[in-house]
Amino acid sequence: MADTELTEEAVKELLIWVKATAETVSDFAVEQGPLLVQETIDLGMVSAIMGIVLGVVCLILTVPCLWYQITKIDKYDFPFAGFGAGIFAVIGLIAIPANIYQYVAISIAPRVYILQQLGNIF
Repeated sequence: MADTELTEEAVKELLIWVKATAETVSDFAVEQGPLLVQETIDLGMVSAIMGIVLGVVCLILTVPCLWYQITKIDKYDFPFAGFGAGIFAVIGLIAIPANIYQYVAISIAPRVYILQQLGNIF
């Protein structure tokens, strides 16, 4: 009998603790939820802008690589300049449209973006 009473008392104390913890966690989620959503949207926008900047820089770097390849072709100083220009061009041509799409998608439908981010977590 004593063990049963101790177990019931322990279960009651545990339930009280769970209820109190659930209330504080839900209060925290209610307070911090909107801030978390806004920060996630801001981070996505900044990430898209940085991707666009990276793509533009890569396209700008394509020009000197090609210029060097064209003007120094007889001297064979650096035969891989054309390869470097191709790599920069590909990175730029992929990064710019992809990140413009991300920026526009976040601007138009931020709730969809938040759901996608939640899907990535789970």
